[in-house]
Amino acid sequence: MFGMMKFKAWPFLVSRNRTSGYKVIVAPNFMVESGQSGLLVNLVVSEPTQKLIYREVNLPTLGSMSLVYRVVYAIENGNLLNDEFGRPILWIEGLVFREKVENYDVTGELLDKVRLYTKNAFQEFWALDKFATKASEDLEIYLQQATVSSHIRKIEQPIDETCLDWTTDNKENLRYRYTELRQERKGADRNYKIGLVCSLVGIPLVPVFGIGLVLIPVGGVIAFLNHKKLVQLDEQIKIIENKLRR
Repeated sequence: MFGMMKFKAWPFLVSRNRTSGYKVIVAPNFMVESGQSGLLVNLVVSEPTQKLIYREVNLPTLGSMSLVYRVVYAIENGNLLNDEFGRPILWIEGLVFREKVENYDVTGELLDKVRLYTKNAFQEFWALDKFATKASEDLEIYLQQATVSSHIRKIEQPIDETCLDWTTDNKENLRYRYTELRQERKGADRNYKIGLVCSLVGIPLVPVFGIGLVLIPVGGVIAFLNHKKLVQLDEQIKIIENKLRR
């Protein structure tokens, strides 16, 4: 698109339901996979905002990120959502970039699309007592360079490092993610063995109408891809195991 720059951005949502406190409902997959999605609660403001908020952060474990978000009252079917004490519930919704976008035009219309992305996760969270943060995939978006950024308020206050400790909620997310990864590893291990068997069975079948010439490479590809996946999963599992030991 002429005059536009392409970026990758990950949707996020922080909110609460009637009985629980504010939690991270949706977070970038790289934060969820490393067990650090809970940090988002400490990086956003918790009062309604008239302007979009822009904040650059540099975290020891995640590197540099830019957050663009807004804080609005939660509304369902035209009605304000309240907690058990009648207080209005907020949606803190936005995008995480892994680069600076201060000089580009992130609009409220773009965040409306984020609402559509996170809507199902919030509805699931609203109905459950226990909930694990959903991982968002990166979206490919195009932004126009901004000439005026009056619609965005920039926060430059330093990060309070004491707020970056692991929370109980984050521990629960880690355990949930650990279980998911173990199940995923089990499936990858099964597929890896299937690939090996296909390759081995194909060797004596090479003379039989060339069946082996199909089984050997197909089995090899299956085994290779799943072995690669096993290595990645083992790394993620090890990271979470180390975090849970803290």
